[in-house]
Amino acid sequence: MINKQIILKERPIGFPTDSTWNLESNAIPTLKKGEVLIQHHYISLDPAMRGWMNDSKSYIAPVGINEVMRSGSIGKVIEVNSSLEDNPEVVNDDPYGDGWIIKIEVSNPSDIDALMSSEEYKNLIGS
Repeated sequence: MINKQIILKERPIGFPTDSTWNLESNAIPTLKKGEVLIQHHYISLDPAMRGWMNDSKSYIAPVGINEVMRSGSIGKVIEVNSSLEDNPEVVNDDPYGDGWIIKIEVSNPSDIDALMSSEEYKNLIGS
């Protein structure tokens, strides 16, 4: 999965132009404690965004040069097990129960049939 970001490269005078922005594609960084990964489906383009590009006092700080242009969005968080933040040992103690880290959505559920069961995997690695 790639993280695409629209970066503010310069403060526009009048209408923004192609040189105002830079589209960057980067690897998704490892999440830190308390963070979640969201797959955005829709982003909002609001008139207020033009004001955020100005370096002037407003109800919200301006977007900085070389920063991601902020926007409202609608997306999907599959799920994050935030209870592990305070009890990370549960991953080892109960990996098939309360110790799950994330839940994923499989695009083709029939692909799961080709995966090994936990017992088959244990036999493979000799444990």
